Amino acid sequence: MRSRSNRFLPRLRFVPPWRFGLQWQVVFTRAQIMPIKSQLMRSVGSDATAHFAQTNMKTKALLALTMLIICAAAVRAGSCDWKAPPTAANRPNPVPSNANTIALGQKLYASNCQTCHGESGKGDGPGGAALEKKPADLGACIKANNETDGSLFWKISEGRSPMVSWKGSLSETQRWELVNYIKTLAGK
Repeated sequence: MRSRSNRFLPRLRFVPPWRFGLQWQVVFTRAQIMPIKSQLMRSVGSDATAHFAQTNMKTKALLALTMLIICAAAVRAGSCDWKAPPTAANRPNPVPSNANTIALGQKLYASNCQTCHGESGKGDGPGGAALEKKPADLGACIKANNETDGSLFWKISEGRSPMVSWKGSLSETQRWELVNYIKTLAGK
């Protein structure tokens, strides 16, 4: 039995990785929500309480479902919130950015990244459409976060679900060449 001090805390429910990727869901029970609703109604006043009590339960459920869908869509959309550690972000690119290394990077991108990130790096590739979390728009994220060569290299090397780590598949030089090409998608 849960202690009285913990009864208002949400529970975490593990979702198996083979269903939707590794994630946790926050679960509130009716017993946790109702006391909060009562406190809210007391603080707002009797007019709000009367109106809230008359509101159809289906309307409340529909509103809750809509909010859940909006929040889920925001979480699942490709986002630019992935930050590299400062030590990785400050790492200089040892491969010079020139026409040759950019062309080599473009070949690597076409064979390894384009399926999910799309031809122009907007996250609209055919492989990305099937993913739960959509691939990021590379050009927009590079511009928005002012990504350094080191941070791009670290992200390519380490990966983050559903993106795989390329550390074992591509050599260090190949990953730097890929960085040089990906920067061109942002106009850098």
